[in-house]
Amino acid sequence: MRILALVALAASAALYIDYRTGGLAFCSASGCGEVRRSGFGYLFGRSELPVPLLGLLGFGGLVGVSLLRPGRWRERLILGMGVAGGLAALGFIALMAFAIGSFCWLCMVADTMALLIAAGAILRHALGGAAPAAPRHRAAELLKPWAWVSLCVLAVGGPLLWPHLRPLPPVPDAIAELYAPGKINVVEFFDFHCGHCRDLYPRLEAILAEYGDQVAFQQLHKPLGRRPGSRDAARAAICAEEQGKGPAMADRLFAAKDLSREANRGWAQELGLDVTAFDECVTDPATDARINRDATLLAGPDFLGLPTTFVQGQKIVGSRGDEVFRDALRLAAQGKGDRGIPGWVFLGLLVGIVVVVARLGRIRPAPRGGSE
Repeated sequence: MRILALVALAASAALYIDYRTGGLAFCSASGCGEVRRSGFGYLFGRSELPVPLLGLLGFGGLVGVSLLRPGRWRERLILGMGVAGGLAALGFIALMAFAIGSFCWLCMVADTMALLIAAGAILRHALGGAAPAAPRHRAAELLKPWAWVSLCVLAVGGPLLWPHLRPLPPVPDAIAELYAPGKINVVEFFDFHCGHCRDLYPRLEAILAEYGDQVAFQQLHKPLGRRPGSRDAARAAICAEEQGKGPAMADRLFAAKDLSREANRGWAQELGLDVTAFDECVTDPATDARINRDATLLAGPDFLGLPTTFVQGQKIVGSRGDEVFRDALRLAAQGKGDRGIPGWVFLGLLVGIVVVVARLGRIRPAPRGGSE
């Protein structure tokens, strides 16, 4: 059960990293993105509380409880935690199957481990594992407690380290073709109705201003159909851009609560645009064609949410902290976008450490006739 919990801990840690960083360090399959975008991947709809956090706490807690002094209360805790985890896993699998329609493979690893742990906890209880007089023989244990704790740290620490050490994935060709030679290229996909896009907008502009002409910055539209006014706002921004008022219109659209066509027309009047030309542009099929062209550049498994920002060779999903963007720009300015070590090297080092811990922490059976 502890070994199963370690596998589940590693899967939960990998998911937690991807959810918190918005990256693709581990789960790059399209199902992972669909589950995350569904909204079911976060507790109470809060981005700081991804569901994988439950896995980290639950599986880590189970290993911790199993290392405590034997007794009926410990066995009951193991049974209760195991069954609760199994029921939660069934619920998450049902959500992916019937509500979302896609499966995240790392979620399935964690959920499968939870179901196996639940079965093991029930079997353990049925075989009398809860008997108060059950002796604890050294031969019944594989490793010393410190070794189990060390393996838990490795199961969580490995995924935490990998995003900082891995090579950056290549930028999609369609986006790389937009890059200007000799510049630090930044391409952002956004939706005026997106709360995270609104949060990032002023911060990213301030950060990019520090680099001046070194940066080639492009904002591409990806209005999400489920948000009313998103496409109308994108049309308004494009039409204001044609009259040289793109940034000023963007400022107003990001701050506005009403993104309807009528409201956007009011902004055009306030900015002194030629309203007749603006109206014609808004209804021109070429404007929608421009929006569609922008949106299709980021689609399929490459699209995990908004805002999505490419800083030279690095992809950043979500409204991350300023330091994330500053670090990406700094590395791009230094020409270090190709940093990282191969995955097989990192995995080999991790497996080597696991083997060393397992050998040093192994419990050897006491000699026959001996005493403990």
